[in-house]
Amino acid sequence: MEYYLVILVFWVGMMYWLFWHRPVCKEWDKMLNKLIDEHSVIEISDHVVVFDNGVSVWIENKYDGYGNPYDPQIDVYPKMRTKKKLNKLVLEKQIYGLHQRMKTIN
Repeated sequence: MEYYLVILVFWVGMMYWLFWHRPVCKEWDKMLNKLIDEHSVIEISDHVVVFDNGVSVWIENKYDGYGNPYDPQIDVYPKMRTKKKLNKLVLEKQIYGLHQRMKTIN
């Protein structure tokens, strides 16, 4: 029993370290917060959200790569709080878009 408990604790610790404890880039975190607060969303796809200034942000793989710039050569991470803020914005825009489509049907 103790053996399985040790394995479970180790596995949970590794998952926490890999997915939640990524090194945060403070500059990218500030920039993403500014994008969320001051810019409007012009497009949301399954993988990317595009802001009106042309910046694309990855929104797939929640919360692993979520909130990264959509550029494979840039590997920066925002804070978890900023990822949640981005997720809230994306969900609000998706719900608003669904509501607008429903209004046109009726």
